[in-house]
Amino acid sequence: SSDTFNKAYDEANAFAIDNNDLDAFRQGAEEREYEVKPANSISPSQSSLAGVSNARQVVTWAYDPDNAAGDVSTPIELDDKFIVAAMVASREDGPPTLSDVEESMRSELIKDKKAEQIKAEFGSDYSSLEEASEKVEGTIQTADAVTLGTANIPGGGREPKVVGTAWGYSIGDVLLPIQGANGVYVVEIVNKQEVSEGTDLEGDRSSAQQQLRNGVTGLMERALNESRGVQNDISRYY
Repeated sequence: SSDTFNKAYDEANAFAIDNNDLDAFRQGAEEREYEVKPANSISPSQSSLAGVSNARQVVTWAYDPDNAAGDVSTPIELDDKFIVAAMVASREDGPPTLSDVEESMRSELIKDKKAEQIKAEFGSDYSSLEEASEKVEGTIQTADAVTLGTANIPGGGREPKVVGTAWGYSIGDVLLPIQGANGVYVVEIVNKQEVSEGTDLEGDRSSAQQQLRNGVTGLMERALNESRGVQNDISRYY
C-alpha cells in the first residue's frame, strides 16, 4: 500500500540523512540491525550486486562523477525495497594497483588454505560418503537434476568445477575431495542420464552458435573502439 511505501521510504531517508558518512553509516546500520552487503570491484555494466538483482540504479549512482569515496546515497528504490548505498573507495581506470587487489588476493589465499586443510582431513581412504562425512563431521545432501548447462548444486550455488569433474565419472563412483567456489565437496554418482543418440540437439546447437556470434560481435566492437580511441561509457548511465 502507499502507506507502507511511504513509511519504508521515510525510514530509509532518515537513515541516509542521519548517517551521511562511512563511520556513521556503519554504526547506524549496526545499531538498527540493518543488513550491510559489501560489493567489491563493481564494473559499470553490472546489473546485480552482492545477491541483489536489478541493481542498475546503485551501479549508476556509484559511477556518477558527482559522487566520491565516503559518500552515502539517498534511498534507491529496487523492486520491493529501498537501499542506501555507501561508496567505500574508488580508483581510476587502468590496471589495478596492489592495494586495489590486496584484500581480494588475501581472501582467495585464505580460502585456498582452508580448502587444503579440509581436503587433508578428508584424505583418500574412504569408500562411501558416510565414511567421508564422518572424517569432518559433515552432512550428506542429495543434489537432483544437476546439469552441465547451469552447474548449480542445490544449497551450494553455482559450482562448474565440481559438476564438470563429476560428469566424467560413472554411477557408483565416490570421488576424491573437490575444491569448488563455495566449499569442498566429496561426490558420489548415484544416477546419470546419458544423452541418447536419437536426441534432437538442433535447438541447443543453434543457441550455442548464436552465443558465439554475439560474443564475436562484441569483441569486434571493442577492438574497433580501442583502435580508434573511442571510450564507450553508456553503461554508466543506463
